[in-house]
Amino acid sequence: MKERFVDGNSPLKNQRDQLTAIEQNEQAELVEYAKEEDGGDKKLNRARFNDTTAEKDERDLHLVVVPQGQSPEAVVRAQQSQGNKPVFDSPSTIYVDGQETQVLGFKNEDE
Repeated sequence: MKERFVDGNSPLKNQRDQLTAIEQNEQAELVEYAKEEDGGDKKLNRARFNDTTAEKDERDLHLVVVPQGQSPEAVVRAQQSQGNKPVFDSPSTIYVDGQETQVLGFKNEDE
């Protein structure tokens, strides 16, 4: 299992792009993404990847914010109705633009 750290002060799109690049360049698959508790003054997110021997995964990674007051299950249902499957089992609390934010990760099943 590989671990990489992502700057939690950056926007969600930049974080997604960085995670996608790691998956493609290092033949890895994202399995966990959460804020780093021991980051000191830095706002870091820790990404864990499993090694994969498969061809490059062309399915796009989607990081979706769980809106305040909405259940994670509703977000999962909405994403599944669009053909996306969850990357990790439950919402993760990560830093986005330096703020704690709940997100879910998805990949498209149809691609």
